[in-house]
Amino acid sequence: MVSQLLTLARLDPDETSLPLRPVDALFEVRDALAKLLPLAQQQQQTLQLEADEQGQRALNEVPGTLGALVQNLVGNAIQHSPPQGTIHVQLKAELSAIILVVDDQGPGIPLSARKAVTERFHRAGPGAGSGLGLSIVERIVAQHAGSLVFDDAPGGGLRVQVTLNRHSGQG
Repeated sequence: MVSQLLTLARLDPDETSLPLRPVDALFEVRDALAKLLPLAQQQQQTLQLEADEQGQRALNEVPGTLGALVQNLVGNAIQHSPPQGTIHVQLKAELSAIILVVDDQGPGIPLSARKAVTERFHRAGPGAGSGLGLSIVERIVAQHAGSLVFDDAPGGGLRVQVTLNRHSGQG
């Protein structure tokens, strides 16, 4: 929780902006998943990554924020998915954006509650975390003038789609 509070404070829009640098989105996603693998293995869950091989995956960002975004989304998916479940992560690179999709096999989020889940300290279900993860995700998405969409996953559970716009000067 302390780590999440520090991350949230660093992302505070009132704080001085940190300089953006190009980062390799695929590397950041793989690194975040590697850190979460022991937690998934404890739950006998499978983490799957599907990444397109088309186009450049560079994204201008404050280094570490993409990793924090993935850790929060996939960490939530692990927490809310059943044992032996699969968390599917998809990374797509487009000319103007990076798209990350996380599908889990948990109970999902009712349509009426989807807006509230990004509020600070909002917790859902038994054993829920600190209630800061999706607030951090929302802040990172806002830094990229992107979008955060909650939907039903095709196989049941929750789908979270994040679109992070590439900043000018990228190609």
